[in-house]
Amino acid sequence: SSVSGQWNGPLLTPTPGAFLQRRSPALTFIMAQSFLMEVCVDSVESAVNAERGGASRLELCSSLLEGGLTPSLGLLQVVKQYIKIPVYVMIRPRGGDFLYSDQEVEVMKKDIELMKTQGADGVVLGALTEDGRVDAELCMELIGTVDI
Repeated sequence: SSVSGQWNGPLLTPTPGAFLQRRSPALTFIMAQSFLMEVCVDSVESAVNAERGGASRLELCSSLLEGGLTPSLGLLQVVKQYIKIPVYVMIRPRGGDFLYSDQEVEVMKKDIELMKTQGADGVVLGALTEDGRVDAELCMELIGTVDI
């Protein structure tokens, strides 16, 4: 079928809120062009499969079962050998909560610097305050570590 605007039956596409709606093929094509699909991966094989499956960008982690931790430099280097799409690296030194000590922040800053030198296209990170709010100050401090 063509993307001429004729609708030859139902085409179900996900929308925000996890509802399925009927969309014409033309509208679906236009909408697909404006979305970015980022896939979390923790191995070279899953990175290759994600790119083949249409991912626009990868979030490279280790220990996805723990919610994702900072991957090794070796994993980043090998993934970059096989992948052409951007690779963003998770910066998270340990599992558990997102309250970080001064020493953990030091590790995170060093990880950001090292990941950039090894070809990371960006980083993914987060931090919370003791009352469960986003620690915007710390996040900005970490982002300011390097300009990726």
